[in-house]
Amino acid sequence: MSTFRIAGVIPARLSSTRLSRKVLRVIAGRPMVEWVWRAASASGLMDPVVVATDSDEVAGVCRERGIPVAMTSPECPSGSDRVREVAARSMPTYMSTSRAMSRR
Repeated sequence: MSTFRIAGVIPARLSSTRLSRKVLRVIAGRPMVEWVWRAASASGLMDPVVVATDSDEVAGVCRERGIPVAMTSPECPSGSDRVREVAARSMPTYMSTSRAMSRR
């Protein structure tokens, strides 16, 4: 029997329209992205949990804290597109199969 793993991908970008640089805002001594990553990791439901970003600054903050990062294209218009890009790189066989099935 195979064991399935659920990966968690947290999209993080600096160009938030309502609250600039939101993911790097410090809350109780930690950047928001770290709080989100810690909560997702602590849930025990996902492994691995990575932050997906197109920002070198966000990636640097994450790496300083030991948070896994996946760099994505700045052309991704939404968080969902960022997650899809990471998933396509991580699981190309599954993505190809699921796309083919969704066209039926």
